[in-house]
Amino acid sequence: MLNILFPVLVIGGLGMVLGLGLGAASQIFKVHIDERLAELMRAMPGANCGACSFAGCDAFARAVNAGTAKASGCPLGGAALAKHVAEIMGEEVGDTTKMTAVIRCYGTSELAFDRYNYFGMQDCAAANTVAGGGSKACSYGCVGLSSCARVCPVNAIIMDEGLAKVDKDKCIACTLCVSKCPRGIIEMQPYDSVTRVMCCSKDTGRIVRGYCKVGCIACGICVKQCPEGALRVEDNFAVIDYGKCTDCGVCAEKCPMKTIRG
Repeated sequence: MLNILFPVLVIGGLGMVLGLGLGAASQIFKVHIDERLAELMRAMPGANCGACSFAGCDAFARAVNAGTAKASGCPLGGAALAKHVAEIMGEEVGDTTKMTAVIRCYGTSELAFDRYNYFGMQDCAAANTVAGGGSKACSYGCVGLSSCARVCPVNAIIMDEGLAKVDKDKCIACTLCVSKCPRGIIEMQPYDSVTRVMCCSKDTGRIVRGYCKVGCIACGICVKQCPEGALRVEDNFAVIDYGKCTDCGVCAEKCPMKTIRG
């Protein structure tokens, strides 16, 4: 009888010890699952486009969960995602103005003059370092080699007549194009605004007339004609205060160079 009972007791005791050991190990090495983080990750669009300035959607979700990124930080998800993320975090998202990228140049190959033909690397930054800042006579105009279009994660920028143009209905306001432009002519402006000053040349009006048919000459007519006082001339080009602008269209109508589009 003992020959049978002893092995049973040994095996049973060993099993109990191992079971207790495994139970202790499971508690020691238990991976804590953050349910809120898991929910944030599920809410992400999954595009991993980098428009939020983080290395993918999971990284953005972790940053939001850690409090180092805003709920509204995903341009691709827009207001709907921002609201959902805020709900997960137990926060409120204030009213946000939808923005779009605007390339402040209307100098197409027909309207703006070139100094020479460029045959180098098809990159705006590279061309901008060649012989006085590229082939375009205006050193403030669009270089036109589509560097901004290549970094756009949603293909919202197209090239037309040697000029980059933004489809604002596709634009997610990620600002990747803003940082890519070597001339700094891409600006974020309110999506709903219609009136745009399509030039940011700091040259005097006399010089601008020599190289572009639609460049701002800083004449000040728009400033005088605006009923809301929403325009000013700064660094030799017109600037709109969108907090005052009502899109009445007077400035666009009166602009002698048709620089202002409405």
